[in-house]
Amino acid sequence: MNDKPSSLRSRFGDTKREGYASKSSGKMTVPELPDSQIVTDIVEDFIAAHPTCSSLYFDIGSNVGVQVRKFFEPSKYPRAPMITIFNNVIGLISSRQRYGCVIGIEANEAHRERLSTIEACYNEPTQNWSTKFFIMAADTSSGKLLKTYSNPDSTHKDWGANVGQREKEEGWVEYDIVSVDVTELMLRLTAFYKPQSTFMKIDIEGMEYQVLTKMLKYGIFCESVLTGGTVEWHPDSAKKYDFGKNFFDAIKQRGWEICDTRGTTKFETVDDESYLLDTEDIFGGMSGNAPAKEIALPQQCLTNE
Repeated sequence: MNDKPSSLRSRFGDTKREGYASKSSGKMTVPELPDSQIVTDIVEDFIAAHPTCSSLYFDIGSNVGVQVRKFFEPSKYPRAPMITIFNNVIGLISSRQRYGCVIGIEANEAHRERLSTIEACYNEPTQNWSTKFFIMAADTSSGKLLKTYSNPDSTHKDWGANVGQREKEEGWVEYDIVSVDVTELMLRLTAFYKPQSTFMKIDIEGMEYQVLTKMLKYGIFCESVLTGGTVEWHPDSAKKYDFGKNFFDAIKQRGWEICDTRGTTKFETVDDESYLLDTEDIFGGMSGNAPAKEIALPQQCLTNE
């Protein structure tokens, strides 16, 4: 990373975390999270490619990138619930396309080609929709080599692919994927950009209990850091982790301890599985109808292929 401009390094190094109550308020302070080299590399590369972001969307568990496509191309996904949330939290489509930045995390190696195609298309000068997908496992630390299991015969875009949550099943493919501490990644990017709004979707097949617990500890769930979010819960995995029965009560209590006057993150009770296969079937291929046509990428990208 020695080729990074010194001004960029200096600018990032001088960034301070904000949005928490001051010490003089009598509230608790947020513990410092040590920087890791993996996240440092990711952050500096992302900032170099996308120096300005007025809003951030963290798509944690991207699968084939459908939610990211709803973020930038909502007209192709009519009646998708997430679009209303994006409009309310991040802003209308003209603002998202011009000022929004997306960071996607996906642990399934089988989706690399599809996500790379979307990323390359969105970052074309004709679009300039700031997007980056990382084929990494969302975790509580960075640099671990984790086993992920993928079903190549899945009819639902490998819906249940996971990071070590079950034994490898017959016919499934095993990959070794590097982990990334998404708490550190979010804290460092929000500290740098100081965005007007930030949203997180997390769907990581049972790993959410570990990841969200760390986020809670390190102050992610203050509105000044994360404006809004939505979580897909996987109850079968909850018993494996020391996780409170009422997560939202824990956020409220933690917010009272550390957040400034803006309060805590507003969570949406939405699990948007519409257009799951990225086809024109809003029911995601589960309606029993014949396979639907795939939703095309922007025409400029198709022209350049």
